[in-house]
Amino acid sequence: MSYIDKMVIQGIRSFGPGDENRGMIHFFMPLTLILGPNGTGKTVARETEVKAQVRLQFHDVRGDKCLAQRSVVGTQKKNKVEFKTLDGLIQKKLSNGETVTLNSRCAETDKEMISLLGVSKPILENVIFCHQEDSNW
Repeated sequence: MSYIDKMVIQGIRSFGPGDENRGMIHFFMPLTLILGPNGTGKTVARETEVKAQVRLQFHDVRGDKCLAQRSVVGTQKKNKVEFKTLDGLIQKKLSNGETVTLNSRCAETDKEMISLLGVSKPILENVIFCHQEDSNW
């Protein structure tokens, strides 16, 4: 079974660009809930997908340790901000100690994540990263 170890947030809202200001969320098996009052930063974990760099450490379906990284650049235009996704990076440490690195475009990285986590695209987008408004249960 695949599972997430930790996520690093850097360069968004109250999380500065330097290593000393980054936030780290450690996940526990089988489930981690991020709870708290309004305004305490729960949504920041989801928003980093479009405004900063996200690094996610997890174990794939075979038990190999993986690290996924995605970066985005925001540019202020007339009345809106435009975001451009940079190449993604996935590192996989095999059981024999060898490290395999995949640098690819956004769509290829998404396909690889689906394969590594062993879930379908709808499950990855709508269940694993359930948006705050969709979680009124």
